[in-house]
Amino acid sequence: MNARARGQTPYWAIRQSRVGGQGEGVKELQQLLIDELGPNILPRHKVDGMYGNETYAAVKALQKKLGFTGPAVDGLYGPKTHQAHQGGLKESLINENIYNRWQKIVKN
Repeated sequence: MNARARGQTPYWAIRQSRVGGQGEGVKELQQLLIDELGPNILPRHKVDGMYGNETYAAVKALQKKLGFTGPAVDGLYGPKTHQAHQGGLKESLINENIYNRWQKIVKN
């Protein structure tokens, strides 16, 4: 594992990463995506520091891998995506899914 292995990239370093963004935070995010999903996830631009369509699609792929569904798969590396990637949100997402299903049953 390299220095950017899971748990090594602080959220503050990449929290401003969104479509149209650029800079060191985006580079950190892009490297995180490559480390997590493999080098083919950013085939054209690699780590270029520009948050364009390729990075957006890669973040969506990461979110799906982490178990996000529906509108939560938004292509933005925000607090929930970061927490899930660090391993702290998966259980709460599962519990939220169970709760939402239970609410639907109760309402019917």
